[in-house]
Amino acid sequence: MAIIKGKRSRPRRCMLYGVHGIGKSTAVKDFLLIDLEDGSGDIDVAARWDSVPQSYEEFKAIMLELIRSGFDEPGLAIDTADWLEYLIAREVCTAEGKKTLGDIGYGKGPSMMLPYWEHLLDGFERLAAKHGKHIVLLCHSQILTVRRPGLESFQRYEPALTKETSKLLQEWADEVLFYRYRDILKTEDQGFNKERKVALPVNERFIQTRETMIAAAKNRLGLPDELSNFGEYLSRLTS
Repeated sequence: MAIIKGKRSRPRRCMLYGVHGIGKSTAVKDFLLIDLEDGSGDIDVAARWDSVPQSYEEFKAIMLELIRSGFDEPGLAIDTADWLEYLIAREVCTAEGKKTLGDIGYGKGPSMMLPYWEHLLDGFERLAAKHGKHIVLLCHSQILTVRRPGLESFQRYEPALTKETSKLLQEWADEVLFYRYRDILKTEDQGFNKERKVALPVNERFIQTRETMIAAAKNRLGLPDELSNFGEYLSRLTS
């Protein structure tokens, strides 16, 4: 046993979620990619697993092999966590003899997926500890209605996962980063004391790193509120 002081460097656990087509897969092109959606074929990635896992058991077997043998890239990227949740849901339904999670019983299905996730998170931790690899879970976004005490309900972006899975993965992650486009609205005068808001076509992308009413996000690195790209985040890990 020993007492240490100061910061302790270790591989990062990151969730990068965002809207469709913004470039999540391209952002992790220097990592080893497990492409569960089979949608990254046009991206020149550093390395990819050469097959697409079709089940939770296949994905688990890949993780065991990576833990055993390691790999050269600085980290592992899972594309995407929401598709991996789909594979876990199928595994739960098969085990319970049901067609959908909803058939299991009201509210029970999503909670029954958590032990499967916890097993995989343990595998990610073993990979990080043994080989010093960062773990990045890519995820799509969804817009949810949020209700908080003392506030009117409002809508914001969240990872496209069940509530139970999203809570678990966000707690596990060191950084939850939201990749989004810059939204700019212009007010147009329509006459007769009427106005309307018009969205301007702005193709500027950035990463939100802190929790707001707009979107879920967090970081444990003291990052600025916005990053211009994922490479800027990675550079913070080596500086």
